Amino acid sequence: MNCVFCGTENPEDAAFCKNCGKPLNGMYVCPSCGQQSPADGAFCIHCGARLHAAPAAQPEQEVPAQQCLQEVPAQQPEPVATQPAAASASAPAAQPEGLWKRALTYLSGAAALISALAAVIFVFCMGVTVNGNLGDAIGAMGLSIPESDIYYYFGDAYKDIETTLTALQSYSGFAETSLYLPVIFGTVIAACSIVAVPVLFIVTLVRYLRNISGATEKTAVRPAVWTFAVFVICAVLFQAVNAIRFDSLSSITSGTSMRISAGTALNGATTAGIAVGAVGIAIAVICNAVCRGKQNACVSAILRYAFAAVGVVLFSVMFSLMAGGIAQINVKSSGQDMTVSSGFLQALGMAGGIDLSAEGGLADQYSDECWQILTYSVVGYIVLIALAVFAAIAFAEMIGGVHEGTMRRGRIITFAALSLVCAVLVTVFAFLLGQQLLTILGGSSSSVSGQSVTAGAANAIALTVLSAVALIALIVYAVLPAAKEKKEA
Repeated sequence: MNCVFCGTENPEDAAFCKNCGKPLNGMYVCPSCGQQSPADGAFCIHCGARLHAAPAAQPEQEVPAQQCLQEVPAQQPEPVATQPAAASASAPAAQPEGLWKRALTYLSGAAALISALAAVIFVFCMGVTVNGNLGDAIGAMGLSIPESDIYYYFGDAYKDIETTLTALQSYSGFAETSLYLPVIFGTVIAACSIVAVPVLFIVTLVRYLRNISGATEKTAVRPAVWTFAVFVICAVLFQAVNAIRFDSLSSITSGTSMRISAGTALNGATTAGIAVGAVGIAIAVICNAVCRGKQNACVSAILRYAFAAVGVVLFSVMFSLMAGGIAQINVKSSGQDMTVSSGFLQALGMAGGIDLSAEGGLADQYSDECWQILTYSVVGYIVLIALAVFAAIAFAEMIGGVHEGTMRRGRIITFAALSLVCAVLVTVFAFLLGQQLLTILGGSSSSVSGQSVTAGAANAIALTVLSAVALIALIVYAVLPAAKEKKEA
């Protein structure tokens, strides 16, 4: 980070220049009204009060009284009388402006706190529900669409598995593992959610109280953004544990068809928490933008806000795709098109269900394929967790940087690049998983018993494309403002 005053290069986390000592964001906090004002000015642009100590010109006025009266009888009071008069005359007119800007600053912090509060409240209501009209037909196909909340994974889920296995006379080790692994991952995600989000909320609350009491100038917006981001990725990963969707289009008569679809989605409480949190963060950023006023008229500020809007859209779509079906199985026959989309862990559960329902089981006949499905599912989900974490860090840094007016471009680009790498790996594992599922289902790209069964990974491909677009946008954003600053310097 280069100092805007002397051009000296400073560390990324520095707040003041190591050479000239001036703030790197180019702003001073006025000791009178508490608002930020350009550091290269002598007086506050909001209230007219002096920002720095008075210039060291007064010792020169300490001359013998007789000499002062004889040589400069009329000129000495002039510099003392004119400037304070102007400041005192302008202060009453500018004071209301400083008050409403201070009010907007407090509103920004309050909106951020509400966002974090929504996250910590709704995280305890987090769960998934079933949407669609599939009904009992899903059970006839050997598929399972769970409907649960985070508490289900702390006891009832394990009891259900024990009940299922007890009712069977025999089962393979693969089938047992395929049932337990999704539940174990669900338990880990649920535990992380109810621990991480409340801890971050406490950090946000402490920062907010310290800010309004004057103990620190740092606002609560950045920790609030982190609280919201962690809540979102926990919800996304929890849905990814349970992600499965079934779509079928059947032709009944000529010109008449019937569509059946069902799938899991985040429940209403989780969706409401995400919506309230997003609105709170948006209000906090908007209030801060209004407080800056004319500073947002420059090209770099406009680029920041435009990029933030595009980035929010890209990351929102990416999180939505992470929570959906990563691997797809497409079955086409005369008069019917069927697609089953599932996450990594539900694909593993589906393979285990097929093994339990098939005569003689599949684990012995397709031993290598079954354990490859297990490997691709587990490793793929772990890579998906890394993708969600990296994307959330890039998202939080972007929003926090826009709010504070200082972008950590290198940090954001690094995590965006890591997100792209993880997205590519997710796509690879989704393809490999789909091919192994085809093998145990007895399908291939050719016609089998009048049916055409193929595998796909459309969501994973879309996730990779969006990650690449986000990385390109970040690189362009990082280069253009730097070039502009260099020309102005």
